[in-house]
Amino acid sequence: MDVFNPKILDASIRDVSSCLSDNQKVELLLYAIKSLHFEGYVFHSWACRPTNQC
Repeated sequence: MDVFNPKILDASIRDVSSCLSDNQKVELLLYAIKSLHFEGYVFHSWACRPTNQC
């Protein structure tokens, strides 16, 4: 997605996460990881590894 300015995106993520507790930050991170799809990678619980190492 080349539509977003990376600096603005980073600042937005920082702004949102600054209002969260540590537990909420962990939940948000885990939710985001589960929803990401990287070509050539497979998610196993919390770890992301290249598919050729699975």
